[in-house]
Order: sequence, then structure tokens, then C-alpha cells
Amino acid sequence: MFLISVIVPTRDRPIFLKEALQSILEQGCQDFEIIVVNDAGEDVSEVIASFKDERIKYIRHGSNKGLAASRNTGVKAARGKYIAYLDDDDIYYPDHLETLAGFLEKSGAAVAYSDSYQALQVRDNGTYVTKEKRLVYSEDFDRERLLVMNYIPFINVVHRRECIERAGFFDENLKSHEDWDCLIRLSQENDFHHVKKVTAEFRTRYRLADSLSSNRSEMLKTMKLIHSRYSHLASGPDIIRKQKYIEAEIGKEMTFEKRFSVNPEDLSVVTTKKDVPTLRIKGYDGTVKTLHSLYDPVAEAVSIVSAFECDGKGLLVVLGLGLGYHVAELRKRFPDAELLVVEASPEVCELAKKHGPPLEDRIEILTGISPEDALNEITRYQMKDGITPLAVFTLSSAVSAFPQYYRPVLDALKKTTTIKLWDRLKYQKFREDTLRVVLIDSGYFLIKEAEKALVSLNHKVMKVSVRKGDGSEAVIPGLIESILQFRPDFILTWNHLGFDEEGALTSFFRSIEMPVASWYVDSPNLIVKAFDKNVSPYVSILLWDRTYMKDMKAMGFESVNYLPLGTDDDVFRPMKIQRQGARGKGQGQRLTYYKCDVGFVGNSMIGPVDEWMMKVSRENHPLIERLSEKIADMEGADNSIINMLQDDKKVMFDRLNEKERMDFEAAVLWKATLLYRLSCIKKLDTFDLHIHGDSGWKRVINSKGVKLYPPLNYYREVPLLYNACKINFNATSRQMREAVNQRVFDVPACGAFLLTDYQKSIEDLFDVGDEIIVYRDKDEIPGLVKYYLDNPEKREAVAKKGMVRVLKEHTYKHRLDVMIKEMKGRYA
Repeated sequence: MFLISVIVPTRDRPIFLKEALQSILEQGCQDFEIIVVNDAGEDVSEVIASFKDERIKYIRHGSNKGLAASRNTGVKAARGKYIAYLDDDDIYYPDHLETLAGFLEKSGAAVAYSDSYQALQVRDNGTYVTKEKRLVYSEDFDRERLLVMNYIPFINVVHRRECIERAGFFDENLKSHEDWDCLIRLSQENDFHHVKKVTAEFRTRYRLADSLSSNRSEMLKTMKLIHSRYSHLASGPDIIRKQKYIEAEIGKEMTFEKRFSVNPEDLSVVTTKKDVPTLRIKGYDGTVKTLHSLYDPVAEAVSIVSAFECDGKGLLVVLGLGLGYHVAELRKRFPDAELLVVEASPEVCELAKKHGPPLEDRIEILTGISPEDALNEITRYQMKDGITPLAVFTLSSAVSAFPQYYRPVLDALKKTTTIKLWDRLKYQKFREDTLRVVLIDSGYFLIKEAEKALVSLNHKVMKVSVRKGDGSEAVIPGLIESILQFRPDFILTWNHLGFDEEGALTSFFRSIEMPVASWYVDSPNLIVKAFDKNVSPYVSILLWDRTYMKDMKAMGFESVNYLPLGTDDDVFRPMKIQRQGARGKGQGQRLTYYKCDVGFVGNSMIGPVDEWMMKVSRENHPLIERLSEKIADMEGADNSIINMLQDDKKVMFDRLNEKERMDFEAAVLWKATLLYRLSCIKKLDTFDLHIHGDSGWKRVINSKGVKLYPPLNYYREVPLLYNACKINFNATSRQMREAVNQRVFDVPACGAFLLTDYQKSIEDLFDVGDEIIVYRDKDEIPGLVKYYLDNPEKREAVAKKGMVRVLKEHTYKHRLDVMIKEMKGRYA
């Protein structure tokens, strides 16, 4: 029996199949079988035989049965404990099987999935060449969202074999979306676990023979069927509305394809008087247009380009390709410009390659996409290095043939060039006492607190929503609109959320001289250290832990300041427990539910540790274990991993790139936090301890005296626990060298008692021993807990003084006021 069975359906793609099989055979985990199912296509037995590997099993259908049937054939023949899938034109990266099967083996979970790149490929001299790779899906499991659309590429899924036997095999009546249908059924039986690591690549290819409209029609039909089939699983009308929205969007795309696809019969290449080809095309209104001169297209191109006024710098957008004579001349005339050609019809592009002048590699062509997508792509190119100056050249005959396609693009670009967008985006900041601040809203927990604090300080706020996985091309247009409308004095984000690794957003802000404050409340070394393109004089770093200041200055950030966390005293405030015998179901009675001697709210760290360990080479796992044990037992702030490595291990560490070092360091710190937190919690197992957190606690807590509860909502339920609990316990994450977490402020704000571990920065924030109680050694925990349980009057006195200090100095209103002064001082 094999550990993993990889199912590979194929039909008429032997060259691609060979690459797919090679990627499986190069896996780090070699305990697998490969089941290739040929759906009555071109024989690939020679391709399979060329590998000389007995683990490859070949099955051939006698007739074409479809993709769902091919996968079913493979699954039913599988002998592995786990099932994986790979289409014949996609590839695995070397750690794919090891990552996902390893996760399932270690966690005991039933279904896991990773991330993949989408490789956009175009045909060049008979072969497909990857022009760009994008991370298009990287979303955590959401059972309800899966009812709306499929956000999990099936090649990224690995599951236990019995899962699909229980849920049912692939529906062979579906001509598309059979993988999505299967995932919905699997999700009703199992939780999916998202391993946030790119381990595979699926290819999207553009070619003349593609008939997108018919495919879209079938996809939309099947999508509606699936929405209807599982409508009983939707939790409410919001899910139904989202389903209808997605259906409408696909309908719009189909309308576009029907309107702007060109029938090959409506295209003809004719020879001119100068014996060079020109192109005739039937336009949208049915009239025939000749895109270039019937006498001399080359001379015509020289003439119209000579009349075109352009300084030859920045981005030159060309609307309409034709056979490309004008594009070739533009390249000669403006050698320093970046040329981006927008062509409505892929069919025209194919004819240009065959009959037009050769076009250099430095010319990019966008084709077969909607006007809206074309504008998004143009924006992305323009923002690669800030706001690149933009000029527009139109092939008037192409615009005349397809005005419905080109006019929206042309009108939008004219607006950009004529209103002097650059000048409108650059303006003087910090002129008024009342500031305008744009918050990049990624759903992070501090957004509400910051907005409320800024408004209370008499400043104005606008939020710009950014979804996880959005690239700069999706983020920047919304920011431009917000900046033009709101004219902010600066942008505020947390942990560089919303920014891209390539630094396009940073470059954009630098080009318009827009100040940005990025407030780090997690280790910047695990987030931005590997991405130095985000360094800019217009980005100010604010750190909740001052020990990271040296690292950020070494990266090149000029403005680096210390700003600790705080609390929202509207949320975290004193509440009274309802006295015994009193009636009613108000807040006081809800508090009674949370009553306990000792309470702890927090993650077990089992999930994060499993996730990050999967990102690191297995050979380094023993080293991670040793380092995390050292950091878990350390006293003081120096948890620098490089300082702990012995010479031979430093050589290994030096060979890693910055991203790999970040993954290594994250794995160490999260595992150290798990070990440290668990060792502290175990000191409390003789008390009435209530833990509110994830299910991972069940794997590490064996004491019958400890009561485990589900996670709490931070805004609604955590304040109730803090008020109801006699002693709130805290064990700080090991990524915090000196800093304290928000619990150190939230608990006292409730007028409640906190026992926390000693962190150096706490000396600057409280009068230790009078306003807050700390343990410096884990062995002190039981004695301190017993003492303050036995002496409620002393516990209450500390809590009262702590509340006075927090309300006086440590609310988010105080923090945002400091931030405003820092930003004014630097950029006014």
C-alpha cells in the first residue's frame, strides 16, 4: 500500500503530460503511486514508458467519458491512504506531497489544501511561454463561501481516501465544475485545513483555437445548477445574493466575449500595391474596415507616427494592433518608452505574428480581455515604478471598427492624461489641525479602535477596503479614487497589510509624496524584512516592541518609532456580576456564565506551528525544536535566532534566502510560544482554570481540572470574561522581546486583576507591584495565584490602581494622538 495516490486524467496532451509526471516523480516524498487515466485520447503509453517507473499505472477509457469519470476511475483504482490530484497540463512543486500528506499525517485531519500560482502562458514560436505568475487564491476555509464559488484549485487538495467514498464520487453528469461540486460534498463531512504555502502551479493558456464563449455558457449553466442543488445548505439570504451576483458577473463576461470575438471568416489578409499585407476586418456594425493602407502600410505608419506628439518617456499605450506596422515604427521612434498594446481580438494578434513586421520582446500585448480588465492591467503597468507618465496612441481604423471596445478605454485614459492626475495626487499635507486619515481596512482587529480614536480626536477618517490576496493592480485604483476625493494627510495600515512584496504600492506612495504610517503589532522580521522594496522615506514604522527598531533601521527605514498597544475603554470597562437570586437575563447574568478563579483566553498555537513547520525543510525540523525549547525557557529579550546558532548551523542559515529565513524564524517563535504558554498553563492545573481557545488545547491539556471552552469574540465576550474572572492570566508570545500584548491594558481597563509575565517595557507603563502584578519565573505562578485568591482586597486594590493608570495614559486615543504628532513632526 502506498501513502499517496496521485490521480492524473489526460486527453490529447502528451507533451504537457510528460512535464506533469516529471513534477510528481521529483517530489521530496516518494511514497506514492501515479494513476494516469487516458480519456480515449491520443495514446501516451510511450510517454509513460519513458520514465521506467513501476509506480505509474496506466488506464485507458474505450470511449470519451469526461473529466469526472476519469477522476472516478483513478480514485477507484487507488491504493493510497491519501488521494491527490494533478491535471495533465499543470505541475507540482517538489514539496507538494510532503507538505500536505505530512500535515494530514501529523494533525490527523481529513482534508488539506495549499496554495498555487496561476501561470499565464502565451504561444511563442510553437511553444507556450510563461509571461507572468500570480497567486490568485490563498483563502482560509469558509464552508459558506464555498457555496458561492470555488476558491480552492483542485490540484492543491489532498484528502483521506475514505472521505470521497463517504461523500460520493465526482458527478459524471456535470460537464464542468465537477471538482467544486465534489468539494462542497466533502466540506459537509469534513473541516478543510489551509496550509498557506505555494506548492503547485496551474497554467492558463491563450491561443487562437480557444472558444471561450461556449465554455462560459456551459460553466454558467453548471454554476446555476450547483447553486440550486445546494441551496438548502445556505445559512441565509446573503449567500443567495452572493450567488446571484457571481452568476451576473459571468453573464457580463459572456456578453463581452460574444460582442468582441471575431469570426475568422470576417478577417482577411490582402496584398497591397507595395506587395506587403494589410488586414480587412468586419466591424461590430457589420461594415468592412481596412486597418492599414491598401497602397503602402509601412509608409503610412511612418507618417502617422511622425505626427504623434510624445516625449518618448514612460508608458505608451497603443489601442489597436492590426498587423503591427505602427507599433514597429513607434518602437523605432521612441526606444526608451514601454509599449503596451491593447488589442480586442486574439485572432488579430495571431495574424499579426504571421503576416506583420517582427515585434521586439519589449512590447507587451493585452488581448482577449474586457475593457475593464485592460484598464486594470494598464494601471498595474503604470504603477510598477510609481506613477509612470502615460501617453496614448490610437490606430483609428481599429477604434472605428470596434468603438464599443476601445472607446471606454480611450475615454478613461484621456481623462487620466488631461486632468493631470499626477498633480492632483500631489498636494501639501498637514495644513489643518483637523487631519484626514485613510485607513487601509483589511479586517484587522485594530481598525475599529483606530477609527474611533481618530474621530474622538476630531480628525476625519476614510476606510479603503483591501481583500486578502489583492495585488497592487486591484488596490491602487481604489486608493487613487480615495485620495482624489478625500485628500488625506497620511495613510495608516498595520503590519504593512495591503502592501505587495514587489513594492509597487510603496513606489506609488513615494511618487505622489504620500506619507504612510505602518504600525507593527507583530514581528516585522516575519513580515517585511525579506521585502526591502517596501523601504521608503515616506513610510514611517511604528513598533509595539522597541527591540525591533534596530532591525528596521538596518533595512533602511528612516522613521522608526516606538508605539505600544493600548485599549478601547468603551469596550473594556467595569461590569457588575448579577447578585445571587436576582432576576433577569441582562449583562450581569451573562457575566455569571464566565465566573472562575483563573481564566485564560488564547490560542494553543498548535495550528500555526503545524502551518509554519510545513514551510520549512524537514531536515531543519530538529534544529527548530531545539531552538524553540531554548527560547521558551529564556529570560530576557534576546531571542535572536542567529545568535543561538552554532557555527555549522550558521552556514546553513546563511544559505537561506530572506523569505526562507523568515519562515524558519516564524516556525521557531511559534513553537517556542506553544512550549512556553503550555509550561505556564500547567502551573495552574490545580486551580479552577478556564481556557477559552481553539480545539488544539485538547491535544496538549490532559488535566481533568482544567475546563476548555470555545474561542470568544474579542469585542462582545472577552470583556465579560475579564470582568467575571478573579485572576486573568497572561503568557506573552515569544515574538515579543520586551513588549506587552493588549491584554495588559484591556484587563485593567475593566477594573479587573491581571497576572502577567514580566516584560521589560512593563516598567515604563505601570508601577509594577502596585498597579500590576508580574511573575518573573514560572515557578512563581502557583504561589501568586493562591495569594491573590486568598486576599481579594489586595487583588481589588491592584486592579483599581491599574485601571486609573490605563485610563490616564494607555487608551488608543492616547496612542493615536502620539502617532499624529509623530507624522506631523516628520511630514508637515
